[in-house]
Amino acid sequence: TVDITTKGRKFYFVCNQWLSRYKADGITKRIFKRQDLNKPSFYQLIPYVGRIYTGHMEQGGSDCDVCLKLFGTIGSSSEHIIRKNEGYFERLAIDIFQCQLEDVGQPIKLRVTILPKSTYSRNQWFLEKIELIKLTKEYIEEETLLFELNDWITHKSNYYFDIPIRKDSKLYRNQYASLAPTGLVLYQINVITSDIQYAGTTRHGWIIMQGNKTRSEKLFMKNTQYNQILQRGQMNTFIFECQPLGELRRIILGYEGQHEYLLNTYEGDEAMWHVSHITITDLSTGIKYEFPVRQWIALNNDGDVFDCVNKKEYSTVEEYYRRTINYKIIFHTGYVSGANTDANVSIILYGTRGNTSNTVFEQKRHNLFEYGVVEEFSIECLELGKLTKLHIEYHNSMFLSDWFLDEVEVINMDTNEKVLFPCNQSFTGRYGDHETQRDLLPIYTS
Repeated sequence: TVDITTKGRKFYFVCNQWLSRYKADGITKRIFKRQDLNKPSFYQLIPYVGRIYTGHMEQGGSDCDVCLKLFGTIGSSSEHIIRKNEGYFERLAIDIFQCQLEDVGQPIKLRVTILPKSTYSRNQWFLEKIELIKLTKEYIEEETLLFELNDWITHKSNYYFDIPIRKDSKLYRNQYASLAPTGLVLYQINVITSDIQYAGTTRHGWIIMQGNKTRSEKLFMKNTQYNQILQRGQMNTFIFECQPLGELRRIILGYEGQHEYLLNTYEGDEAMWHVSHITITDLSTGIKYEFPVRQWIALNNDGDVFDCVNKKEYSTVEEYYRRTINYKIIFHTGYVSGANTDANVSIILYGTRGNTSNTVFEQKRHNLFEYGVVEEFSIECLELGKLTKLHIEYHNSMFLSDWFLDEVEVINMDTNEKVLFPCNQSFTGRYGDHETQRDLLPIYTS
């Protein structure tokens, strides 16, 4: 990304290709096309969930990575590469992925390219079709786009095909319809690993979701050599497809004890994994379920059970009329000895109409949260209604990590309404109650 600060303009240059003598096309230098972030056709990103159907033909599987590029009436998207992982692009396989593509207007065609890795691998692929499920910002399904090929992609086609959209493929669904034509439902799972020492793991995590109708099978989150997940401070997102579970009630969370790959790790037989929070979204309804974890998950057990503490339903009509507004967040660090901290701080602000995402205020080189200092920040989100709670957490990864917080002010910049969240306590691992996260309740002052 190139930022011309004097003119207030940003440009980015998309690559998404190998620079290598030995991989893909063997090219070691490339010229990137400029894309202007100030142009709305490149600025707005649209989330998609995709399904790739490999055909039934003998030897129809492939060892290649797959590259997708969407074309429409106002331009084309950047390229999205789906890596060849275990089981992907094999005969009769249905592979689910997620991506964000630039708004291209009315979709016209999808360019599908396979990227050979070596001359000895399977450098061909029989593709049946690809479905792209377009989602709203609240991850509620808007429409499904279908691109059918039923043909080979090989060197004879220069390793790519431009597949036109089926004219009757834009399958608009109502808010409560299943995403999958088979009657299965897609669930998006966000897993946040805690930002504390040794919180991450190189093992495979797993989760079981239990609803009021049924429960899922054990769903695995796999660590590999080239895609190490569940690391300290990471948020990892997974898409799983299973029978409709109904209203989610609880989850069972655990992880496996054996490596499939030789990974550099500090973990021994007593390895553990510390999880902060899990959010599950039913993509057929847009309902989000919150599962605070905030504990160590032991290795080689039957899993730990966590109940749902918050269910948030989205109405597309209600979301349409919710405005985007700014909230000013003002932190008051206390006037006590050792009040300052070098740690990062994160918050989630809750209201009667929703909550913000996890917002992190990073130290970097700014020296935030010093003794007796008042700091102001601004966040933009959909209006939250009457504020009900402020969840605040500090990540004690630095030497000076204890922090005494006096209070937090939140001001609605649209209405000038001020809400005070008193704290008057330490966030510390050494003193007091040893809490590193707190839920603060509001006092309305205006």
